[in-house]
Order: sequence, then structure tokens, then C-alpha cells
Amino acid sequence: MKIKNMVALIIFLMCMTLVSCTGKINKSEIKNSSIFLEAEVKNILVKSTEANVYSGIKSSLPILMTYPQNSIIEVVGSIDAWYVVLTEEGYLGCINKKDVIPYIEAKDSEINYRLEASLTKLEQRMLDYTNKERERHKLKPLTLDITLTKLARLKTKDLIDNKHFNHYSPNYGSPFEMMNDYNISFIYAGENLAANPTVNGGHKALMESATHRHNILNPNFTHIGIGIQRASTNRLVITQLFIGK
Repeated sequence: MKIKNMVALIIFLMCMTLVSCTGKINKSEIKNSSIFLEAEVKNILVKSTEANVYSGIKSSLPILMTYPQNSIIEVVGSIDAWYVVLTEEGYLGCINKKDVIPYIEAKDSEINYRLEASLTKLEQRMLDYTNKERERHKLKPLTLDITLTKLARLKTKDLIDNKHFNHYSPNYGSPFEMMNDYNISFIYAGENLAANPTVNGGHKALMESATHRHNILNPNFTHIGIGIQRASTNRLVITQLFIGK
């Protein structure tokens, strides 16, 4: 971004009184819990026939420019129902969130299809339970993601090897830090942990918990990774990692 654009952005954001906040991961021991994070939106895709960029957060203000459907626009901030955007022409303006959706460039999905053949029977069973639950609630099924599955397996092994049951790992940090370390892009992210003698029992226990169920039935999630391993206690330790792109 050019210096003049950076200066303009600072002034613009000060005038719009944008506010941001961050949450700290609780490192205390947690049993059978879930966590969720909404990440900063960096780009948006125009889903409406067209989308206007206004000079402020009111549609009655002057229109700086209009984007056609499927245009991708850089986001520099947000306030209430509006994104603050930087156009290719260097204008700073506001676009209504109802006209756009968060955008992340899709990766080649062929490798994810090949991964399904390498899932263990237990992991495949959990994927089936999860997507059948979403189908029952008229939600789109989650796509299996190869890197998320790798991370879910690492997290499960970490829980067993280090005898802890916590969303925060001494080795990997929070699941969100873990995803960032492995260059996984997301708008929304979450994690479920469970320990149960059976996959079916683990799934039922997750669905009976409001926070776990929220992750499984979250309409914003698009991809999942699953890692299941049997511990010496003969219980299955289950990690579900969710992201929304």
C-alpha cells in the first residue's frame, strides 16, 4: 500500500472509530470442551448482481464506485454491517456486508478426495456421523481437508503422549496457532475434543453438549479434519478441527 493510502487509511479509521478486540486462550485444564474463533476478513467476493462502495457507512452517501458480481475486493477493516475496503484505484470506502461474502482462494481439492481413502475406519465413521447430523439439519456436508486431518492426528497423539486434555497444547499452542503455523487460511475455526470407548458414544456426547454441537452444526464451517487414536486406557481420543473458508 502506498504511503498516501496508509495515511488516508489511518485518518479514515480514526473518523469511523473502528474498534478491534482479541481473546486470550484459557490454558487451564478443560475436559470435553470446544472453542471457536472468527478470523479477520482480508478479502470479500461480491455475491449480489453488483455492490456499491460508499463514502461512509450510509447508503445515502455518495457512491465512489460499483463492483460487478464475483469481483474480489481487499478489506482493511469493518464496522457494524459494513466492510471498509481499498479499491484498485486507491479509494477507501464502505461496502454493505449483505452484498458480499468473505473470500479465500480455494486450493486444489483433488488431494483431499484422495485422502478419504486413507482415513481409518474410526475416522471415516466419525466423518459420516458428523455429515449425517448436518444433513439432518439441512446443512451442507463438511469437506475433508488433508492438512486439517494431519493436524487433528498430531493433536490427538499429543493429548495421549503428554497425558493432558486441553485445547491449549504445550507443543502446538492453541488450535488456531497450530493452523497458522501450517499455513491454513480460514475465516472461522473451531475444535472439538472427546474421549469415549466408541466413536458412536463420542459423537453422541458431543451432540449432547451445546458448545460441541454448535461447532458440528455451524453453517459457517466448510471443512473438517479428524484424528482418532486409542489410548492405553482403551478410550478413543478424538480431535475434530473445523474451518470455514
